[in-house]
Amino acid sequence: MDINMTPEQAACAEMVAGLEVSPTNPNKRVAHRALAHDVMAVAHIWPAAGDFRVYIGTVPGRSHPMEVAEVLDHGTQVQEDIARAIFPRLDALTYWRF
Repeated sequence: MDINMTPEQAACAEMVAGLEVSPTNPNKRVAHRALAHDVMAVAHIWPAAGDFRVYIGTVPGRSHPMEVAEVLDHGTQVQEDIARAIFPRLDALTYWRF
């Protein structure tokens, strides 16, 4: 843990360790989950702020890791309760709705 981090920031850093760098913002991380062959949910996580949002969208389903940016760009943000059910690992983060 960095000595300059708050306990909340340290918890967030531990939670997102190993997640992919966002294709749309190098300061953010992403996690994705296939909900069906051609439907995917993507968590967009901002470790510095300790928050996240989740988008859901349709994709061709050929390579989910390669389709993350498509969901971030064109997907629909889901409600907090649905987001937390899909990504329970992110329970300590704040859900950011805009």
